[in-house]
Amino acid sequence: MVWCDRFAQETFLKLKDEFGIGLLVETGSYIGHSAELYAHYFTGVITIEIDTKYAEAAKQRLARYPNVKVFNASSDDIISILNPKEPIFFFLDAHDFNNMVVDNWIVRRELRAIGQRDNCIIAIHDYDNGELGHIQNGDAKLDWGMVGDLLQQVNPNFRYYTNRKEDCDIVTEENVSQLPIQMDEVIYHVIRHSINGGGDATKYRGILYAVPRELDLSKYKLREYGNRAN
Repeated sequence: MVWCDRFAQETFLKLKDEFGIGLLVETGSYIGHSAELYAHYFTGVITIEIDTKYAEAAKQRLARYPNVKVFNASSDDIISILNPKEPIFFFLDAHDFNNMVVDNWIVRRELRAIGQRDNCIIAIHDYDNGELGHIQNGDAKLDWGMVGDLLQQVNPNFRYYTNRKEDCDIVTEENVSQLPIQMDEVIYHVIRHSINGGGDATKYRGILYAVPRELDLSKYKLREYGNRAN
């Protein structure tokens, strides 16, 4: 839910403009808050939600935006049929975990579905960058060991960056209404309980950015995430 962090929002829009991307693909719609935010800035938005109840809520919220498509499906299935020649900003925020399948982290299946692309930017939310809150299932964490091999298959020349706690700009009940999205009780519940009531690990979430090598994100206050090119 990148709508919670105004610094992340600004970073997404700077990347969109610098790389000339018109289409954003979001995995994990929930009920459409973040997709509604993107709809104001991207030419097209595809948001994918596997839970039927949430997908229907997202469709209702986003019905007024002709540039948004909501899919009730497994995100890797939709990603696999996207035009490989179209520049895309992928925001991977689904994080479904299924013990019944071999590749049980959906983010790994999403990266496989993206395939080889030198014309995309990938941002992975809830990433363990060693400092900020992240997704963990048992002993397995959403970290470089989980996604690094597949990111390098997408583009071996990616550069990697991540965010820092001191640069996060988390929304509050007082300023959240400045966002160009419909306010509802869910938004205020997230702020009161998930953001303010859960401690730093819940409030400040890690993001990994994988970008084409020609883009230098250090000017955006992001931390270069080591030299991870092959």
